[in-house]
Amino acid sequence: MSKLNKIRGAQAPHAQAKQLFGEQIKNGGASFVGADTTNNLISMESLNGAQAQNLVSAYEEMQDTIRQTLQGVGLEGFDDVGLQAGAVAAMAAGNPAAYAEQAYNGRASADGATLVDPVTMGDAGAIDTREVAALEAFDDRELREHLPTSIVFNVYGARQDEFAEAFYPTVVVTPDQAGLDVSVSRMLVFSEVRRATGAAANFNKKNLIDAAVDATILADEHTALVPARLSDNSNASFFVPSTLVASYFKDVAGVAVPTAPLAMGKTVDLIGISQYQPLIGAGILDSTDSLDARIVLQRLILQVAAGEAGVAFNVERLPRASFVKSVEGNYREMNLQFATQDLVINAGTRQVDGSTVAEFADITSNNYTVRLSVAVNGTANVEIGNVKLFASAIEVASITDASGNLVSTAGGAGATIKAALEAMTIAGYELKAARTNANRRTRGLILDTTVETERYTIPLGSPISVPSPASSNRDAADLKALIAASRIRNSNNAVTTLLNSAASLKAYLAGPKRKDALPQVGGIGRFLVEPFFEEHDLDLELSINSIKSHEKAADVSAVLINAIRDVSYRMYRDSRYRAALDALTAGTGAEPTLVVGTDEVLVRHLMVDGDTRTFGAGFKSFEIVASKDRRVANKIFITFRRDEAKSAADALSFGTHAWIPELASTIVVSRNGATTKETMVQPRSLHVTHLPILAQINVQNLSKVLADRIDQPAVATDVTNPYLAGLTTPVQP
Repeated sequence: MSKLNKIRGAQAPHAQAKQLFGEQIKNGGASFVGADTTNNLISMESLNGAQAQNLVSAYEEMQDTIRQTLQGVGLEGFDDVGLQAGAVAAMAAGNPAAYAEQAYNGRASADGATLVDPVTMGDAGAIDTREVAALEAFDDRELREHLPTSIVFNVYGARQDEFAEAFYPTVVVTPDQAGLDVSVSRMLVFSEVRRATGAAANFNKKNLIDAAVDATILADEHTALVPARLSDNSNASFFVPSTLVASYFKDVAGVAVPTAPLAMGKTVDLIGISQYQPLIGAGILDSTDSLDARIVLQRLILQVAAGEAGVAFNVERLPRASFVKSVEGNYREMNLQFATQDLVINAGTRQVDGSTVAEFADITSNNYTVRLSVAVNGTANVEIGNVKLFASAIEVASITDASGNLVSTAGGAGATIKAALEAMTIAGYELKAARTNANRRTRGLILDTTVETERYTIPLGSPISVPSPASSNRDAADLKALIAASRIRNSNNAVTTLLNSAASLKAYLAGPKRKDALPQVGGIGRFLVEPFFEEHDLDLELSINSIKSHEKAADVSAVLINAIRDVSYRMYRDSRYRAALDALTAGTGAEPTLVVGTDEVLVRHLMVDGDTRTFGAGFKSFEIVASKDRRVANKIFITFRRDEAKSAADALSFGTHAWIPELASTIVVSRNGATTKETMVQPRSLHVTHLPILAQINVQNLSKVLADRIDQPAVATDVTNPYLAGLTTPVQP
């Protein structure tokens, strides 16, 4: 009976499924899949709404048919992606030759997208691909006859091992596309640009996501009033002398405005003097512009008696530094009544330009702390824009030594310091003020949304053939071999692409990062995140110090988990992945999945007993996978993925495996006087890396730590204490 069992086994279950699909195609004819359905499948861009809906319905019904057929013969192990691939192959039944021609020779169009040629070579090796398939060896009848084989092959052959699937989830692409489209919406922010000269324009657009880590991007001061000191000195009388405080530049809406402190005691039109040509335009501000009521005294400039040194004091955080509504007078008038006894001068006090003040030499040498009492009053009219400030004389409120003791000002050094400081005057000031913008003159920050689309051409893979004697009938065995070869090659190509991506990222990030420039690295995720790559050599022999054998495995797990945690959280922070995810999902609270890939030995050490939060609260979702590929031996790769986007190419997931369903063929070939039958597939697939975020840990000496004895530090005998003589204590390293 053993021979009969073998015969029965050869017919089940793949052969049974193939036979049932053949009967369905033969008996169903056009009702199974008509020519119109196949033609619509390979030319979806030209479909109207009704045709597209009918095609979707046929596609979903075909998936149900394939699922029921496979389950009916006891086949399991398929998933939604396999059903999708099988359904597309089955829908080629109406016109297999047209489908094959489109699937094999179709070219991705560059219309509406940036066409990216597949990168199939790198440091980790090359992926064998072809430009054009030879279709002369088989015809429409040949393809139709072996369509059942194609259905089963695509259901099971489109997949990969769990390692490859974790990094590069499979996505089925229809032959009409011939390429994988990946799109990302970029949110940009920039300031309004005034074209004042013929110099090259630069909108200086910045990624809005960057603002999550760089607060200056959205620190909007478009309506800020910054007095502009003109280069021709035509308005110099309103400012303190340049010998006291030199002009400096202050950035307002991306424009460098030359400014300086205003002179005390001068009435100045704050709106008019802040009308800088490159920023606002000369003569644009008029009677419809007014001051915002929030006006704050920001800095005071004290001038020493010699007249050449200016010392600045920041006062905006002190009480009574703000203008308040006037109790009397015009209802648009505001008053300032600033007074303090806490302007501190000590050994660290410097001039505005950073140089020391000669008049403070006694304060520095004695390490004194001096507190000054000052008062500044002023008025401002928010309608007209006029501002005027005047100050009282400076008084020394107190002098204390390094111990906090008061120093007498009646005589000695205290009196000398008091006389020198009270000879100073308050020469200038700076305000924090802005326009109300009630007339909507200024638009402020401008947001712009653009969609970047990259289209990756899916190349034709090298053929895989199973030759057999012309008279044999072993289609089921051949089909299993083709499925196994396809899955293994898909898995190998995933590892090759992963290693090549790691080498590319490592090379790109070898030097200092470029600022204010789009990263020139592969993967559309570069528009959203900061590229990140780190590679660490983790020597377990140096990290483990267990002396008990039963503790070694636990210590190995702890070291590996801690290493992954460390790089993962830094990768999460430095790449700005969280900010990009929030922006892409409109702050819906979506969480990433941490993907950790390693070999079949290290994987057993990457779980902490009794802890379901292996990688901490920051990564509630994680996946640990192992590869059989020897190139992954003793390595750990770490990246991110979005599980809710696994069914499509996603810019915030590490990668995608694109698969165009393949039609198998069996042809009789004569070579060197012999005739054989060859079953052949030539899959069209591509592994694409989207997210330039990856970490790699190279684990060393695992076996040595677990299997060998670890030498302990040398010990020394303490003979200096008679009570401890003969005892040993470890020598501290």
